[in-house]
Amino acid sequence: IASGKGTSVNEIISELTSQINHRLETRYLGERNFDVPANVLDISNAQDALGWAPKLTFREGMTRTLSDLSNHPDFSNQE
Repeated sequence: IASGKGTSVNEIISELTSQINHRLETRYLGERNFDVPANVLDISNAQDALGWAPKLTFREGMTRTLSDLSNHPDFSNQE
């Protein structure tokens, strides 16, 4: 559901670039008036009520997601 830790767009791009071994073309635009500077989800209610805690790091989650997409192309609309 979340990790309770923030991950920047640059960190996501860096990890994805590393995992797919391909440089991504990025274009930075100015912020919009409705953009929030940061958004980190609070997982304390899930931890307290359910005893839940994240089991994967962001990197592990990205690895598994890319593996699933590679092994099951029907999950994605990309060819």
